[in-house]
Amino acid sequence: MRSSFLRLACATVLLLGMGWMNSVLAWKSPWAPAVKAKTVELTPLSTETIAAFLSLLNTELVEYAPTAEYCQGAMLDLNGDEIDDYVFILPWMGCGLNADGTTAHFILSGERGRVETAVEGYAIELSDLVELNGKIYFLHSTFFNDFEKSQHNHWVYQAFTFEKNGTVTHANAAFGSLFPAATIYYNNPKFKRVPLTPNDLKLIHEKTSYPSNTYIPAQRKLMRY
Repeated sequence: MRSSFLRLACATVLLLGMGWMNSVLAWKSPWAPAVKAKTVELTPLSTETIAAFLSLLNTELVEYAPTAEYCQGAMLDLNGDEIDDYVFILPWMGCGLNADGTTAHFILSGERGRVETAVEGYAIELSDLVELNGKIYFLHSTFFNDFEKSQHNHWVYQAFTFEKNGTVTHANAAFGSLFPAATIYYNNPKFKRVPLTPNDLKLIHEKTSYPSNTYIPAQRKLMRY
């Protein structure tokens, strides 16, 4: 009896997870033609390199980290200065909605050395890095539950880009009126844009302005990057 109950509980969690997963990724199907961007060429990093990064992770940016097998990593020039940059995608390994929460760590070349920015979101993949008119962008999705005049939870979609000083900045204007956008959280793949008030837009900008940290202490120079 107990094992049957556990199997039923696990199946329920899986089905619910599939529902919100379809919801957070809903933009990829109807918006792909409008984005008119292409995926970028990148070099995947080995599990050993990812493990080296995790062992030296800036603890100020993340409270814990999963093992390397569950993470993604790649090397490419993100900010167009002809110097390789790095991205590491770390799942939160949580339950429920947080089962696919992720943090992307972008490590870029900057004017004073390497700069690290940790960007939190949901369902982040390396395929969210796209190229448009010769510039690389990061298409980002995250969760909001405190919009003005709304009692709903929402998925919010935006675009970010990478500056030569090593920072990660909003770049919604590059996609016209496409971003930022919001859709109501559903437990199915429905998709319908909802209007955003000026205060909503301000809140989105404030909550998704991620601080950058210049680092590379001596021990990090031992890493393969």
